[in-house]
Amino acid sequence: MSIVSDDEILNFVDITKGYFVVNAANDVIVLSYDGGDATNIDIPDGTYEGNELASALKTQIDNTFSISSSVSYNTNTRKFTIDVGAGHTIAYTHTGSDAGLLLGFTKDHSASQSITSDEPAGDPTSIVMNIRNAVEDWI
Repeated sequence: MSIVSDDEILNFVDITKGYFVVNAANDVIVLSYDGGDATNIDIPDGTYEGNELASALKTQIDNTFSISSSVSYNTNTRKFTIDVGAGHTIAYTHTGSDAGLLLGFTKDHSASQSITSDEPAGDPTSIVMNIRNAVEDWI
């Protein structure tokens, strides 16, 4: 039995379990499609789970570039992948991408059919729970 519940520890360290919060401070990702100009993609503000954020980003990419892309969130690696299909390329520009860190992108990505975030993004719940469990085992 735990000394504190999962929800209590997450509330204490001010972590919203399993969600990405998108707002005016982190809602733009800069992408280039098929060698075109760097274009701001505006993700609608809101609170998302990983797959929901991937879906929202896909919608905005598709609407902006008039394409059919694939955007996924891997819950194991906690990384996002953007794929624009065979014969097409997508590139990521870190400068101006205030959503980059939210999505796990930490550096520019050159044009490729698909790009994957550099770092795990999102829900740190499992990390916090591992720390809590280690501390409780020690106690």
